[in-house]
Amino acid sequence: MPDQGTRLRLPGPTAALARLSHRLEGHPQARAIVHRSADRALRDLARLGLDLNALRIRPGVPAPAGTSIHSIPVRPAQLVAVRRPVAAFDLEPAGVAGLAERISRGYSRPADCLLELGGGRFELPSGFISLGGRLPSQAIPFLYFPHGHNLLPALRCLYGRATTVGDGILIHLPLAWSYYHWLCEVLPRALIAAAHAPELPLYLNDKLPPFVFESLRHLGLHDRCVRLPAGVYEARRLLAMSFERAEWPVPEDLLRIRDGLAALAEPAVKPGGEAPARRRILISRADAIDRRTANEDQLLDELSDLGFERVSLTGLSLAQQVRLFSVADMVVAAHGAGLTNLLFAPAHCRVVEIAVESHLGPTYQILTSLLGQRYGYVRGEEHRRDVWVDPGGVRTVLGALDQPAPADGMAAGGALTWPS
Repeated sequence: MPDQGTRLRLPGPTAALARLSHRLEGHPQARAIVHRSADRALRDLARLGLDLNALRIRPGVPAPAGTSIHSIPVRPAQLVAVRRPVAAFDLEPAGVAGLAERISRGYSRPADCLLELGGGRFELPSGFISLGGRLPSQAIPFLYFPHGHNLLPALRCLYGRATTVGDGILIHLPLAWSYYHWLCEVLPRALIAAAHAPELPLYLNDKLPPFVFESLRHLGLHDRCVRLPAGVYEARRLLAMSFERAEWPVPEDLLRIRDGLAALAEPAVKPGGEAPARRRILISRADAIDRRTANEDQLLDELSDLGFERVSLTGLSLAQQVRLFSVADMVVAAHGAGLTNLLFAPAHCRVVEIAVESHLGPTYQILTSLLGQRYGYVRGEEHRRDVWVDPGGVRTVLGALDQPAPADGMAAGGALTWPS
């Protein structure tokens, strides 16, 4: 159990900044302005020689005095193929279209390893890891670091007063609070690390979302979990999986989680022998603080004769989301974590993503490609923090996804050999 007598005590200015950061979560426009300002300040400091990246421990570099770090290989580096979108409604030659073209060339994944740290520290709720006043590079999933939003957690991890805990495995890596990153990247790593050292407890923050604990319970890891409050912790022996290149999943990881959680869905055939009805889903973000579809009612009217229904995922358990998407025939949604549930949709599912410039990401083109689903996108126009989409463009892309094409006969991912 943690020694609660050495809980982290933040100095006044740092604590004030932490409180400000928390308050900004409900104000996306102000949050974006503050983070952009912080990013500019960090770049200016880096030019003056004050760059937090200088504190990284690169692979092969000796650990700081009084500590140790060992990398245990788990799987080699690999190349992952990605299919092009089947169709797109996009009048701009760059931006979303440019990213889709680049991703269609595939991507590389670094070798994964299990890090064994002697005297390692970790900060919650961020999941940052430090060792002797340095940051192991293999545990930083951000291509550009630091950002304004992760500077304070990194500094707390490096210099905050720590609570001592016993030997254990940190499964709360950065981004674990995100539905996508947890299911597709962090949870698969947790399974690997837990299997390597079955005698050790699993450390994670007690404030993570319910889907985290629901998935751990279903996969048989819940009883090994030790939930810790926010703070900085130190262990004589700390294990954690490497976590580089976020948003670039490993194909076998996706299959492992999909198959491991498949039992949460209702049976494919009902007791009377009748298959469950297929559903066509328009995922609504009407209750979100940003990236809402400004003309969602108009879009639903355009798609209503195709059998689409509006669904909000807010408040649904992991099991309810798995069951919903297990019978999805078509899905239309703005870029967001809800599309992670395509992991549980059948291979025949057709997907239209409403994409915008301010949230460019390859996530769901990759996911649908690796799972064999047909994918297209429509470029939305941003209106403040919301998005306007051409309903006719969405319908056109859906029609294109229904057309037979040679790509239907390709293996998922185009050049990947999937395990049986």
